[in-house]
Amino acid sequence: MAEIAIAAAIPLVEAAIRYFDNHKLNRMKDLRAEVQDMGMWLKGMQAFLRDQESKGANECLKHKVEQARDVAYHIEDVLDEFMLRAFHQHHRHYIFNTVHELAHSVKHRSSLSDLSSKIPKIKEKIKNLKDFALIASDANTNPSESGESSSPGLRTAHQVMRLLDHNDIVGFERTSEEVIRQLIHGGLQLMTISLVGRGGSGKTILAKNVYDSKDVRGKFDCRAWVHVSPSFSEDELLHTVFKQFFPAGKHTFCCRGMDLKANLTDYLQRKSYVIIFDNICSKEQWECIYKALPVGSKGSKIIVTTRKTDLASNFTNCIHTLDGLLAKQAACDLFNKRAFQSRDGECPPELRSVSKKIVKKCERSPLAIATAGALLSEKPMDLIQWNKFHDSLGTVIGDDANLVIISRILRQSYRELSSNHRSCFLYFTMFPEDCSIERGRLIRMWVAERFVACPRGEKTLEEVAEEYLDELIGRNLVRASRRDLDGRIRSCRVQSVTLEFIVQKSEEGNFVLVLADQSTVSADNIRRLSVRKAGTALSQVTGDRAEKVRSAFFSGWYKPCSRKIGEIVDNFKLLRVLDLQDAPLAEFPEYVVSLTLLRYLSLRNATKIKEVPKSIKKLLCLETLDLRQTGVTKLPEQILYLHNLRHLLAYRYDVKNYVDFDSVQGVEIFAGIGYLTNLQNLSLVKDKPDKHCKILNELGKLTQLRKLGLFHLKSADGKHLCTSIEKMKNLRTLDVRSTREEEYLNMESMLHPPPKLQHLYLKGRFSKIPEWVCSSLNHLSKIGLKWSKLEASPLDCLQHLPELVELELVDAYTGVKLVFAVGSFKKLKKLHVEKLDQLHTVVIQEGAVPDLQKLVLCNCVELKMLPLGINNLSRVEELLLYEMPKEFIAQLHKSSKDREMVSHIPIIRSFTLDAYKRRSFQNLS
Repeated sequence: MAEIAIAAAIPLVEAAIRYFDNHKLNRMKDLRAEVQDMGMWLKGMQAFLRDQESKGANECLKHKVEQARDVAYHIEDVLDEFMLRAFHQHHRHYIFNTVHELAHSVKHRSSLSDLSSKIPKIKEKIKNLKDFALIASDANTNPSESGESSSPGLRTAHQVMRLLDHNDIVGFERTSEEVIRQLIHGGLQLMTISLVGRGGSGKTILAKNVYDSKDVRGKFDCRAWVHVSPSFSEDELLHTVFKQFFPAGKHTFCCRGMDLKANLTDYLQRKSYVIIFDNICSKEQWECIYKALPVGSKGSKIIVTTRKTDLASNFTNCIHTLDGLLAKQAACDLFNKRAFQSRDGECPPELRSVSKKIVKKCERSPLAIATAGALLSEKPMDLIQWNKFHDSLGTVIGDDANLVIISRILRQSYRELSSNHRSCFLYFTMFPEDCSIERGRLIRMWVAERFVACPRGEKTLEEVAEEYLDELIGRNLVRASRRDLDGRIRSCRVQSVTLEFIVQKSEEGNFVLVLADQSTVSADNIRRLSVRKAGTALSQVTGDRAEKVRSAFFSGWYKPCSRKIGEIVDNFKLLRVLDLQDAPLAEFPEYVVSLTLLRYLSLRNATKIKEVPKSIKKLLCLETLDLRQTGVTKLPEQILYLHNLRHLLAYRYDVKNYVDFDSVQGVEIFAGIGYLTNLQNLSLVKDKPDKHCKILNELGKLTQLRKLGLFHLKSADGKHLCTSIEKMKNLRTLDVRSTREEEYLNMESMLHPPPKLQHLYLKGRFSKIPEWVCSSLNHLSKIGLKWSKLEASPLDCLQHLPELVELELVDAYTGVKLVFAVGSFKKLKKLHVEKLDQLHTVVIQEGAVPDLQKLVLCNCVELKMLPLGINNLSRVEELLLYEMPKEFIAQLHKSSKDREMVSHIPIIRSFTLDAYKRRSFQNLS
């Protein structure tokens, strides 16, 4: 964990040096040099710890690592406190001055003196660590006291196979059969097959089952199983293959390097072989292996297991993804087989309930289930003991000889992560178990915490953070809970067993403190705080314990808790992230504006908050302000002081009545918005009536915008708006809405729309769809037209958009017929048609919308027959109907002669509202 603390401190040191370089005061030269020395020590220690990590550690070295972590924390605290003092003095001067101008004020010199007085103590701590390298050298020379073997990855692989035998591929039978079929009937060319999944998903045992299959053994001349350790040696790897092809004493292994490769290639050239490479984790490992193996035409096969999806996609002919989730019944069967071996896998009635809870806690992971079952098979079949086991399952993972294997697998994946990725991964500790976290929320918090390395080129920090998330998901450490149809992640989570692992890592490194009812706080230096309905436990977070908190997340709200929040948070002077989502707050919490270093503030769903105070101007570091689903309708002019603001989210919608024109509302903004040039996300806002055109023109200065949402637009605004939008070359999402349902949106004057636009929502009247929509948007994946009332079919214009995945038409067309022509909408996966009052016929010609997966029809009162050609849509998985005519629904009943047209669709549901606006549904599947 020291490397994470060091990674957090280094950017602060670099920022301080840049600060000094902008000033000319003589007294700063020595101070700058001392801060620079701290930075050099941090970078040297970072490299040293990374090198030492794979070599094991004795207790003495672990103690020194903890000391190094504390020094890094101390440096971070001192520099943050320096910036805090500087900002406080800044507020006493002119608000528009930059903090750098304060160097010439007498008051500012006090902050420099304070910094100078604290550096000697840091230097003394660094001096006490001067023998670190010598201790590390001794630790590497002597066996590790921690009990880890020199090859933990290999030992873990053996332990996994010992725990899971061939009969434990429950739930993976089809995959096993398919892989065996590919090995035997896969042709004469060399084929590579990948088994991809998170640690514990069953990759290794599935590969072993295939490897030992009688059919496979009889098919190939020779075979080998190779576990690839993270610290592999090329010669060692090739020797391992070689030894399995030759009986002992039949060959000498003195050759190395090119000779070894040549010998191996020459031998295999004349053979048909199958080789399993278990746990490939890098491109370099694969390239070393592949170059030594002949391509040949003997029908040879390679099977690779890996945790990295992106790695597998680069070099394999076929990928089988194991998501680590057994079907519920298969999970119970596996658990019963392991836990009740003496009863032939039959679970006693009195243990059925707790057994199901244990399986659920293991999240249907094969390895977690098998290890839990193996442990319980040795315990008495006593309900009390089994309940205790369930309640302590997370703790047991770190202590039990069987369940520690899961921890070891996760530890291996964790070690492969960079410091930045580790911080992002551990941050999931902040969120409750079984909580799916919205992608945007998580990424904005990571950026505010400075976990993300500064990007090169045109990428933003948020885009780099999104790559981090993709990497964690690609390594199968994080699971995507929900994806858009274009593949983009909507929300994500970690499994329970993984969460227990990162909670332990966080506690070891003082990364996050989780505070719940009855919690006892023992840590003296709290860095991040996750409060879960903590009640009286909150009173323990005071004084010195509270002063260093950088991030605070609250969940499980109730009123007694919310009243204490102000008293507690007011002490978090160095706070960067404050998430008060769903808080039962009666008004904007005034204590927030004293948190000078705050970068992220979420008040989402605090519905009683009606206004934002003018004192918001004090939060000069603020990057994210999330006011979604609050009662705020107007922002104070002082919001314009927040020049670091990147995300201003301030819309609200009526969940029960989202179709109505006025169901979504935003906030009013002031002239001057063009000064907030760091804005990337501005949604949903309207201009001030008396500054109408000026504000629209100012939007053109916001060239960093990725998402823009505007409402209350008039037809006369079109030219000014289009001129500004043309300057937004980075815009990905555009959402515009007219002032009323009958108002026309005038968007035809745009000649050069944003080239990277992906999502477009046009809400208002049009005489025709603007030409630029159909001719210039080659990256558009989603489009929504609402209240357009077009006379001509919008399909003629939209059908050839090459990347369109989702199409939504709501009161967008006044015609009677929609025709999806041959070859149109080749990538469309979701079609939503709603409130087309005159529509009575939908025709889907053969070859149209070939990839459609979800069809939604809503409140089309004249549409009384099924879409003609719906039987040609072989990939449709869902047909959802809302308030559709009775005649239409009647054709879906199994007794109807037209039922055959939709018999291939797995899910068909009809939703209706009763007189009390209560929704009910009928399952027509």
